[in-house]
Amino acid sequence: MAVPFTPQEIVEIYWAAAGSVVDFDAMTETEAQSLVRVTDFLQQGLPSPAGSQFVDAGTLASGFQTQVASVYGGGSGDFNVVRKRDPQSPGSDTADIAFALFARRTVGTFVVFPYGVSDTSDPSDPLPEEGDVYTAYPVEVGNRGEPIARGELMIGVISIAFNGVPHELKRVVAA
Repeated sequence: MAVPFTPQEIVEIYWAAAGSVVDFDAMTETEAQSLVRVTDFLQQGLPSPAGSQFVDAGTLASGFQTQVASVYGGGSGDFNVVRKRDPQSPGSDTADIAFALFARRTVGTFVVFPYGVSDTSDPSDPLPEEGDVYTAYPVEVGNRGEPIARGELMIGVISIAFNGVPHELKRVVAA
């Protein structure tokens, strides 16, 4: 049996504004195709939401110190977005999708398709379809930095907190 491997170029990451998807356990194809693709704006991947705390669970009778997970998730972290202009508005100084999407206090969900998406007929805008596998991470944006450096790539640093249980390895359902 081969070890599964997902090349970095295959992973697709989308943003769902709060309320744009009714149920992340059963996201429809129509909802999936209305998500905003952010893959091209990310300089690297998202921070990991994994985190946990443990409590002692040993007993005097056992004489063995054990621990069990008490809470999990709820991590936070930073990621970088490349500040690009909207390709639909060439020359526009106001349309910076990468930065505008993640205003402070914005609540939404990152939807990660770890094995890619099915409709790649337009490489610049691949679309999820029925059967595609995804994991949805609810988040809140805490801060966004706007460093200015002359002669360098414009990068925005976005700080997020994972504020809900992820919907792991679900499949897009028919509309």
